[in-house]
Amino acid sequence: MQNLKLNTIEVTLVGAFVQIVLSGIFVSFCQCHRLWPSPPAGNRHKVFLVLYAFLYGILALCTIFVFDLLNQFDAETLISFTIVTTPIWSLFVLKEPVRIWKLLFVPVMFASIVVIAKPPAFWNIIDPPPTPHPKPHLLTYIQEDEKFTTGVMAGVVGVAIIGGLANTAIAATGKSVSNGTLIFYAGFASFLIGVLASRADHTQRILTPDIINIPFIDWIIMNSHAFMTVCGTAFFMKSVKASTPTIAIVLTKLTYIAILYSANCILLQQIPDMLSIIGLVTLFFSALCLASEFALHRRLPNCLKTCF
Repeated sequence: MQNLKLNTIEVTLVGAFVQIVLSGIFVSFCQCHRLWPSPPAGNRHKVFLVLYAFLYGILALCTIFVFDLLNQFDAETLISFTIVTTPIWSLFVLKEPVRIWKLLFVPVMFASIVVIAKPPAFWNIIDPPPTPHPKPHLLTYIQEDEKFTTGVMAGVVGVAIIGGLANTAIAATGKSVSNGTLIFYAGFASFLIGVLASRADHTQRILTPDIINIPFIDWIIMNSHAFMTVCGTAFFMKSVKASTPTIAIVLTKLTYIAILYSANCILLQQIPDMLSIIGLVTLFFSALCLASEFALHRRLPNCLKTCF
């Protein structure tokens, strides 16, 4: 988003349209299912299906918005906050207990991500740059400050809080609602939210006659982003329903951060510093402990099971 300067609304609408088409074809022709869940899916499953659809629409728009407004490393750190909110929502929605195990390793994992990403907004407070930057013009400073505040609010509310609830809503739909159906209605809701949000963005061209002026390379990039998003969402849903939302988000963030940091070091030809190496080690260790929570819990003595 930052390097290619794509419009947030255009990316959202193209992604939603591709999501609707791909999931609709997959459910109707490959799985031979109806697009609305049938028994044994009950009313509770259908309510969480509709809830997830609109939560996903807000999440998709806010995620792109955050990367458009904030520094890449600030944005990565903010969206990683879902590893904290997902266990909290699982406690209320799924009645999944939060024991000392989670209270210990979830903050450690999030701190590891902060150490690896080194978000400038937070890191400059701990380790300020050696030379102060020249003071910008007052108007520019105010505009940058407003962008940062808006991006942080979108990240905290739209990605962290709503994203954590969306993750638990996937598990609440149960196995009676197929992942293809979830993706279809999520794409539909995302399209509606994108259309509503377009009224506040006068630079978008996709809902105007200027759609013909969008470069072909932008269409290729937006469709590629949409296809990868659909694939990633489908695999994440499979992981949630095969385990728990907490385990799924922990393993997803582990893979995402490790691959992204490795690729960044290779492309920029950088050698990881000692702090980043320590962060990677603690990231792997805490993710492994959280993923093995239930297996380890069964092997604990009965006197420790109530705590851990």
